[in-house]
Amino acid sequence: MTDYLIKEERLKQIHEQVPPDYYDKSIRYNLFQRYWHLSKFKTVLEFIEPIIKTKNSAKVLEIGCAGGTLIRFLKKYLPACKFWGLDLSQPMIDYAKNHTPDVFFDVGDVNSASYPEDFFDVILVIETFEHLLNPEKSLRKIKKFLKNTGSIILLTQLEKKFTFRIIWWLWKKGKGRVWQDAHSQKFNLADLERIFKKSGFRIVKSGRLHARMSVIYELKKDN
Repeated sequence: MTDYLIKEERLKQIHEQVPPDYYDKSIRYNLFQRYWHLSKFKTVLEFIEPIIKTKNSAKVLEIGCAGGTLIRFLKKYLPACKFWGLDLSQPMIDYAKNHTPDVFFDVGDVNSASYPEDFFDVILVIETFEHLLNPEKSLRKIKKFLKNTGSIILLTQLEKKFTFRIIWWLWKKGKGRVWQDAHSQKFNLADLERIFKKSGFRIVKSGRLHARMSVIYELKKDN
């Protein structure tokens, strides 16, 4: 087994140890996580709404959808959209299917996904990019599924930022211990911009949230 496959299997094990209802319970019972996740969800919604306002029934895929918490939030505000979700964890997908009607959920890695080419209007990569073993390769794969007029909404943490490193270290000592070793990548703004350019994307729009520790982008195909 190659080193890459060993890392991929380890990453899957880490994700499958996270309880399927992790995000739902976090938002319900933990004030810090409620702030973190709901501010993230609202920002994602603000980025999506202008993209789909001229479309009758936009197709939206979330890469790394976990238990479907974000998709359930978006469905309340975007009832005309059709949603798909992809995640490595079978327990997460089982939970998502049981709690989210009328959504197409699949188990698997983005690099082995087999969605039709030129199919989705919007692809969400929300706090998932830092988990990918090869972000550039994954973006090139995602690019195939995206319509030429479509957009990727990508949100990640700037883990090279000192303030986030401290918070993340403290978080993993307590309630966030299930995420130990889950982040495969650490980014700053220059890293992200370089990966986007090499993968054939251009930045249309960007924003900052979580006290500027997180960054969100709208990306479009550059060629």
